[in-house]
Amino acid sequence: MSISTKIGMKMVYKNLVTNIRKLINHQDVSVGDCLPSEIQLAERFGASRMTVRKALDVLIQDGLLERQQGRGTFIIGKDLKHDNNHLNSFTEHMKMLGKTPHTEVSEFKIIRAPQAIASQLNIQQDDKTYYIKRLRYADKQIIQIEESYLPVTLMPDLTYHHLESSKYDFIEKQANYQIEGCRQTFLPIVASQEFSLQLHCDPRTLLLQLLAVSNTTDGVIVDFSVITFNPVDYKISYYLKRHPLD
Repeated sequence: MSISTKIGMKMVYKNLVTNIRKLINHQDVSVGDCLPSEIQLAERFGASRMTVRKALDVLIQDGLLERQQGRGTFIIGKDLKHDNNHLNSFTEHMKMLGKTPHTEVSEFKIIRAPQAIASQLNIQQDDKTYYIKRLRYADKQIIQIEESYLPVTLMPDLTYHHLESSKYDFIEKQANYQIEGCRQTFLPIVASQEFSLQLHCDPRTLLLQLLAVSNTTDGVIVDFSVITFNPVDYKISYYLKRHPLD
């Protein structure tokens, strides 16, 4: 078999996984629905039945499908997708998706803010700052690794216990700061050994990092977070309303 033929077969296989994944995640398809048969999928997507079976195996391993002997292949999950039309906390969003959110706080300490962090929080270098590292779960799967920096002077009563649930909930309901919005920047990174172990992906997998700076209605910066996730497991989509220039 020639190299070009092998590459072509690999592309067909990858495209088939993508197309079946889109079918699973379609808004008119629900968890518990049965997929079309392998023969029907092969005809629909112009692929061999063997290629269809291999693609389904991938999606079974991803926790989206389950084969039931004599009955067919059923949808048991959908990809997590965050529609960014409004600013919600991770906890709020997972509940909207019908998932059970869980947070594991792996680090919580006070540090002196280095210049790079101080500039994000609009504070002075060496000011006292909380450093928090949290693993964010949907059901039993780690979806995000979050590293956060918050000014100690704004939230002197923040504790480890508060961070086991919604950080925004503490900021707004106990520290009494009303969050107006969040500036978000996305950066691609290559998975380190630590990230690959936590997110259950191969080393050097391409991940995304979200840099998020949250501000109050008075313009006070209350939080700078660096959130790392695998876009295969957790997707973020945006709806941007057009405002034409005059």
